Amino acid sequence: MTSKTCFIEQTCGLGDILLSCKIGNYFAQLGHEVIWPVEPIYRDLSKRIHTTGFNFVCIEDDFKFKAHYLKFVGMQLSEIADVPNFIHVPLRRSFQSKAGQKLNKVDTHDAANMHGKFEMCGINYNNWQNYFELIRDSEKENKLYKELNLENKRYHLVNKNFGTPPRWKETLNKKITTVFPEIRVDMYMDLRYSVFDWLKVFENACRIDTVSTSTFYLFEKLELDCIPTIYSRNNSDRTYTENFSWIERLAKKQYLFIS
Repeated sequence: MTSKTCFIEQTCGLGDILLSCKIGNYFAQLGHEVIWPVEPIYRDLSKRIHTTGFNFVCIEDDFKFKAHYLKFVGMQLSEIADVPNFIHVPLRRSFQSKAGQKLNKVDTHDAANMHGKFEMCGINYNNWQNYFELIRDSEKENKLYKELNLENKRYHLVNKNFGTPPRWKETLNKKITTVFPEIRVDMYMDLRYSVFDWLKVFENACRIDTVSTSTFYLFEKLELDCIPTIYSRNNSDRTYTENFSWIERLAKKQYLFIS
């Protein structure tokens, strides 16, 4: 098989990206050069996670064959394009793909979107957790931990934020209460810290309540002191199966899911 340059079109959604690292590895294992552009907020992603066979590039920077990538993006493809010299994998439109639409008829919308990324590539999502490793920055993790004054404290971590800022940022509309004597810690977005700098805070929390977002994919790589509660993204009108059956199949750890 001829080696080609393979573009992965999934610039945002940290959870989508982490889940799909297995796909990047798959095309790299086939002998292709994998180029994966991401939003500026994830510019340093290759410094925060280790992947085998590929790295991430910032969409705003100059990178190899950028003009070809942008041409593919402009075509708004929903199927893999395999042409001379290039392969383009539009994971962000997996729901519109034939595989995604087939899944949508027998499964849920979110399964068609998230599981559909793998189906459109002809592979399964099994052991997706094994295709990236966290690169910990203990100095920044400890700095944040100290700033929050959490040493020797029983604290309740709450995250209501989801989306890829600054382009998209939403907030869970549910009320979440903290029970005394637990200390409440609300996650916040700060240019000084990325979500990866919260890993120590995650690990040592006595209780975690979070909206369904990238935190789930990070929890799967950590040894937590509690079983996290994960809330649907303001989709209380949907059934439990619609909200969570797709993510339950991805999970190896235990969670409490609430619509």
